[in-house]
Amino acid sequence: MTRTRRALALLLAIALCLTWLRLANERERLPAPPAANEAVATRATLDTPPPPPTPAPAPGAAPVPLPPADAPFALVAEELIARADAGDRSAACRVGVELMFCESMRTLPSDQALGQLAQEEASATARGDLDKADQMARAQARLISRREQCAQRPPTPKGGASHYLRQAALAGHPDAMRLYTEGVLFEMQGPAHVRDPLLDAWRREAPDLLRREIERGNLTVPVRLALAHDSDVNLGDAVVPDDAFLSEAYQQLALRLVGTPPTPFRSLPPDEFRRALALADRWHRDHYGGRVDPGLKKQVLTVMPAIFTVQDALVHSNRPICRPR
Repeated sequence: MTRTRRALALLLAIALCLTWLRLANERERLPAPPAANEAVATRATLDTPPPPPTPAPAPGAAPVPLPPADAPFALVAEELIARADAGDRSAACRVGVELMFCESMRTLPSDQALGQLAQEEASATARGDLDKADQMARAQARLISRREQCAQRPPTPKGGASHYLRQAALAGHPDAMRLYTEGVLFEMQGPAHVRDPLLDAWRREAPDLLRREIERGNLTVPVRLALAHDSDVNLGDAVVPDDAFLSEAYQQLALRLVGTPPTPFRSLPPDEFRRALALADRWHRDHYGGRVDPGLKKQVLTVMPAIFTVQDALVHSNRPICRPR
């Protein structure tokens, strides 16, 4: 990891640690995550419920594509917001991410980041690494362009980034679901996230969304839930109760999906481990149809925190986070 990326990660980590302390103090006073039917009732009581999904195109009609992923947000914001407000989940994901980037500019010291990128460019040039120098120059241009685009965009719609990412996640957009359940949008806000009006709804909905992804046969979720029930790597993990038995069961489910023999990961009594194996077998049969594919090991067993994907897209890459779905 370069010095610039380490610095960016450190800045975000400091903000996260500060907010984590506040969350820890509030945890005892906040309700535990509800069951699925309670989460549905919670969503119905929010002041700004998500709009219904956009109706599917008529048979034979091609869906209207979104603006290109590399189009400046200031130029396409009105179209994307209008489509998101009409229920387009891909547009809602795009709007949520772009607003999240712009909101992060208030917590990320971009001048400091630009200075660090310039130093790395000069250092690479001095040692003759022109490819690296060019990469750092492009990163500076990208960060400056993003800052200018944020300044030129229309006024932030009601609810901001959290409203649109939540809308896309609840509508089933997989990229938005990952960002929303991991709490990335709150991490990017820094300490200000404790004032976000959707924070309480997120605490209740995120664990339920992950469990529903298991029922839908999502291959990337078993390991995420195994880690979430074991420790708190991100804000999303913090709202999933620690439970060694469930952590073991989800880990064993992941191993079954890639054809790896059962191997204990937690220190459970033998009878508890057998129960975890039985539960993993049932999930594997009921939600994944008994699927086994050793070629999926990287997809199933590798977990990359979404915050790293967002950091990379913010400074180093034009790779879209929200793919049309």
